[in-house]
Amino acid sequence: MLKNRLQRRLKIDNAQLLASTLCSGDTNAIKREVQVLIDSMLERYEHQLVDDIVHEAMLEVHGCKPPSQMLNLLWAIYRGNDQKSFELMIKFQLKFYHNALKREQVPDMELQRMFGKNLYKFKNSPFYGSLSGNVKQQIDLATHKLSSNLQYLLFQPYFCLMNSKYSEYMYTAMGQRNLDASSRHVWLWHAKLSIDNTGHIQAIPQDLNRTDTSDLLVQLMGITYKVIYYMRAGDKMIAAWEQQSTEPMNHLWNVELIDADRVVFYQGDYIMCSTDEKHDGERRTVRAYERGTYTFGSNECQWLLGKCNRR
Repeated sequence: MLKNRLQRRLKIDNAQLLASTLCSGDTNAIKREVQVLIDSMLERYEHQLVDDIVHEAMLEVHGCKPPSQMLNLLWAIYRGNDQKSFELMIKFQLKFYHNALKREQVPDMELQRMFGKNLYKFKNSPFYGSLSGNVKQQIDLATHKLSSNLQYLLFQPYFCLMNSKYSEYMYTAMGQRNLDASSRHVWLWHAKLSIDNTGHIQAIPQDLNRTDTSDLLVQLMGITYKVIYYMRAGDKMIAAWEQQSTEPMNHLWNVELIDADRVVFYQGDYIMCSTDEKHDGERRTVRAYERGTYTFGSNECQWLLGKCNRR
């Protein structure tokens, strides 16, 4: 009985101290203090008590900071090249995200985008294999709760992009270097609601060392022909780069989540869209347009990301 009371007191005191630290002002100071507190907990307390502190602390921090900012602060728990602190940091993030989801009236797409990036980093860490089975299971469950477009974008071997306005799929043209000396054409195919393997695309996340932003930056690859989708400098056409020894300019795309299915790809002020402009009766042009002409809300610039057959 006495031991139980002591354990409860330790749980509450440590959780309150950790929560008040996370909710305080200066970011750099918070990260330093959090590391000191975590080091002390790992050294002094048993595994189960530490888990209980995690649970309690993540209930306490609700509402004190924007969720994306709190996820960034929780990275401070991880001390580089230390498996124990890596697993504990994941537990904190999973618990915080689970609590945030339970309180949401409307899905927070910024939070989903940031946490999806974090899950991708967890699964691709050299420490992933040494995580406990329970933590791996929780990561998988959290992954399945992400929006459908994020699951396809980050965790599936490929996906397809169907234009929201025309219900036509993007694909890489079959002939080698049929646009210029380095590139193939990228079109929308006239047949609606499905595409073959010429439309299979893979996203490779970039800039993963930054934890202070929810921005999602990716390279888009047409996997059948091993090409990189990029924006040509002059005419802003979207093209498929074939030279595997080099990378083209303008090949990294920011991803904006519109809802659980639709996304927008953009680079600076230019948005990837497909409009009434056609190459011929079967192929529609894909081009980047400066914002103002079209916006994130334009159906021409929104892409249903996921299934390759929606019939």
